[in-house]
Amino acid sequence: MAVRLWGSKTPGNAQNDRDVTLLKNKKKVIKMLLIVVALFGVCWLPLQLYNILQATWPGINGYRYINIIFFCSDWIAMSNSSYNPFIYGIYN
Repeated sequence: MAVRLWGSKTPGNAQNDRDVTLLKNKKKVIKMLLIVVALFGVCWLPLQLYNILQATWPGINGYRYINIIFFCSDWIAMSNSSYNPFIYGIYN
């Protein structure tokens, strides 16, 4: 999506002011997209790592504080939705 957005040309006659503004807007949108994707990955990584470890090594559930680790990783993953409006508001 970012490659397609970056490579697109504006239709019509070339106007320097308009083209500079559109290029600046494209850069903001691509930066926002990368931040949203990176934050998604960071938020969901602990829960997915726990799920993979649980599937490959069931003995992990015998640890003393594994329920706290699961709760925190699940909370971080679910909180990802609340970060997006702030990112959109900052970059809009």
